[in-house]
Amino acid sequence: MPTQTHDLSETYLHLTPEERAPAIPAGESFWNQLMTGQFVDPKVEAVTQGGWLVSRFTHGADWPHWEMHPHGDEVLICVSGAMRFDLEHADGTVEEVSLVAGRTLVMPAGVWHRGRGAGPAEIVALTAGRSTQHRPV
Repeated sequence: MPTQTHDLSETYLHLTPEERAPAIPAGESFWNQLMTGQFVDPKVEAVTQGGWLVSRFTHGADWPHWEMHPHGDEVLICVSGAMRFDLEHADGTVEEVSLVAGRTLVMPAGVWHRGRGAGPAEIVALTAGRSTQHRPV
């Protein structure tokens, strides 16, 4: 099989506990399956068994939701631009963290967070995908 390259904004890589990296098409279908537990693609279902998702996104607006990764930290690497994140701690306080090009933010497991637009930013994310949760803002 020929070696392939991937656009991480269109294809996620699942770094599995078996130390493999299968590609999974990104998009609404991926997240719908993951959030509802109604799996059509066995590669998406495998994400629920552990490992990490590697993706890239560009964002410049506030996220319409909060998210939380209960089973592992999330590593956010800012490639260009800048972005702010709100982190909601267990005591209810909200901390704002700015992430700029060349810097990396380790989002602690179990902390609710959301992105805030500080201008267009390109982020590479390594996410512990198992049991990711979302809630509205």
